[in-house]
Amino acid sequence: MTINQIIEKLAEIGLTPNQITVYLELIKSKKCRASTIIKNSKLHRSIVYVSLDELTKKGLASKLVQNGVSVFEASSPINLVEMIDIKRRAAEAVADDLTKIMQQAPRDIRIFEGEEGVLNARERSLDLPPDETVYVLGVSQLTTTPAYESMWIPYHKKRIKGGIKSKLFFDRTASPEQLASRKAMPLTEAKYLPFKLDMPAWFEVYGTTFAIGVPAQEPVVFSMHSPEASSALKNFFDYLWNQDAMVENGYTSIQRSLDAMLDELSPGEKYYFFGEGLEKHDISEMSDFHIQFHKKRIAKKVTMNGIAPNGSVVELQRINKAAGDPEGILSSMKRSDAVTGNPVDTYLYNGKAMLVIRGKEPMVISIENRSIYDSFKTYFDALWQKVT
Repeated sequence: MTINQIIEKLAEIGLTPNQITVYLELIKSKKCRASTIIKNSKLHRSIVYVSLDELTKKGLASKLVQNGVSVFEASSPINLVEMIDIKRRAAEAVADDLTKIMQQAPRDIRIFEGEEGVLNARERSLDLPPDETVYVLGVSQLTTTPAYESMWIPYHKKRIKGGIKSKLFFDRTASPEQLASRKAMPLTEAKYLPFKLDMPAWFEVYGTTFAIGVPAQEPVVFSMHSPEASSALKNFFDYLWNQDAMVENGYTSIQRSLDAMLDELSPGEKYYFFGEGLEKHDISEMSDFHIQFHKKRIAKKVTMNGIAPNGSVVELQRINKAAGDPEGILSSMKRSDAVTGNPVDTYLYNGKAMLVIRGKEPMVISIENRSIYDSFKTYFDALWQKVT
């Protein structure tokens, strides 16, 4: 098998291009520092560290500390098979429960295999009358690969033409761009799950049909006609959909949340910030990210109005100058000691509030609640009027 064929197969399994590049560097080097991978792959430092973290969580890499220095090592490639086996075992466990339900009363249970089978299972929802809704829980990067997208886009066009609505819950492995593309579709709502979990399967319900899909090289969908199961999943879906807040931990969650905020904002729009800022605290895990984030923000012409202590303002001005906004045209900052010593940085945008709680293990709380946003915004406006 050629290296291109290996890369293609790794993508089919569900690894992203960046994860594949870093994983192959680990395979070739056997054991190395992150700096070696950065040099050889020519990927950005933050991308390499995020990919190493993701590969470690998948069981494809391990981190060792030798003489105070972090060294990374590729795990046995047999773990790739274990990734698929875990998902298949999850599907088998669900299938056992579905079998018990089937034994209680006559049920129309079908199994669809392969990518074409996945599409055939979902296209059954096109028989719904207008204004009905298709609910999908657990959309992930594995179900939004180019191969899947070539199926989903025509499906959604047919669904929208038939006046059928859709609500989609993405897990955090799916990219902000994928989420934004769905939200831009008519008759479609999409959001991230209110907790951090890489879903091993996706769940869908429409009418009285309940289905479970397992993404893999050979995906499988278990579909059944069951008013009881459909009603239970829809109730669970609605419960999650109505949650206001999502909590995540770690620096990668901050990066992901800020990138998601920027992706959601359009050119000419604005977000508001008040706090000391991670920039002032010189967090090594975030130093490169700050400049790249503000470069993207400035290139997109998204404006920031911020309130921070003097030291933080100076640091942000330095970063914004390096990022392409030396005159501060897109970066309005005011100084205030009122936010000094506060361990929480607050971001406000599009009716949402995002709180970053600094610490050894930082926490991000994302709140999608208009009244809470309005309260924070009123406080921000009051500070903005008082300071210079």
